[in-house]
Amino acid sequence: MAKAFSIFAVVLYHTNCLPGMKTTAYLLCLPAFFFAAGMFASPHLTPGEFFRRKTLRLLVPFLVFGLLSWLAWLLIGRNYGSDAEAPAAWWYPLYGMLTGMCEPMIHNRPLWFLVCMMSLEWMYYAVARISNATGRWLLIAGLAVVGCLFSYWGKQWVWELSSAMLVLPVYASGAECRKWVIDKASQSLTTRLLLVLAGSMIVFGLGWKFNPEMHISDGVTGNPVLFYTTMYAVVGIWFVLSILLCRLREQWRVLQYIGQNTLLVLCAHIPVFGVIKGIALVCGCPLAFFNTMNGCLVLWAGTFIILMPCAALFNRYCPKLVGKR
Repeated sequence: MAKAFSIFAVVLYHTNCLPGMKTTAYLLCLPAFFFAAGMFASPHLTPGEFFRRKTLRLLVPFLVFGLLSWLAWLLIGRNYGSDAEAPAAWWYPLYGMLTGMCEPMIHNRPLWFLVCMMSLEWMYYAVARISNATGRWLLIAGLAVVGCLFSYWGKQWVWELSSAMLVLPVYASGAECRKWVIDKASQSLTTRLLLVLAGSMIVFGLGWKFNPEMHISDGVTGNPVLFYTTMYAVVGIWFVLSILLCRLREQWRVLQYIGQNTLLVLCAHIPVFGVIKGIALVCGCPLAFFNTMNGCLVLWAGTFIILMPCAALFNRYCPKLVGKR
């Protein structure tokens, strides 16, 4: 459910919503994804097993959706809208996929997240070889400092390594605190959870107010202290909210289903935006409509209306394309 809330924010961010809301949506997007992924870390696997079970789960969708969206961009996307005003060479998005860097992947920039996650999982897999917990956290902190230095210098490494260093503490927290979250946090008193939720929202508000330039895909942290406190505050908001909702009602099937299919939404929502806009053009609706708040909400809701039935088909007939077994 926490992942579902996060993907709602991701899709909203990629619409042309109002600037203030766009900043808020971005800050709410990613931390819970990294924390949740850490809860499913598998450092006990052999390198070969880890590659098959973890890396291929992300690499296959990255390549398939990346190439399909590149073809759509090549044949249609770069001839209409903003891309038509600033044409790029046909090979430029492929260069972005090869190097794993966000900026050149103009055909489908959200794919940077899969690259970052692959680098992040291998990074923690290497760190987890250290048996001493103190040693692990010292190395994690050191890598985070290196990531912050690269942010300060405006540098980025290929395959989103610098971004992976930045979010490694959040991923590692999910991996190291998994038992505590399951056994302790989910069983905490409702009053205590409400206090944590309120505190997390206050910290998030401070981060939004004083450090709005946070942008993980570009390796931008702004103030490092506010960056990390905001990240953990967002994790607290989504996880505590999910726990409280489950206490009201055990099953939230729509939210849970969306949360189980976030990879498809992440990979496909930009092309689906194009489909929705194409339908609107055929129906006589100008593209300028999608620069309004109502147009953004149409894109946001339409994406989930289109992709959720598609998720059922992918899960049944070609699960590996959406990161499933």
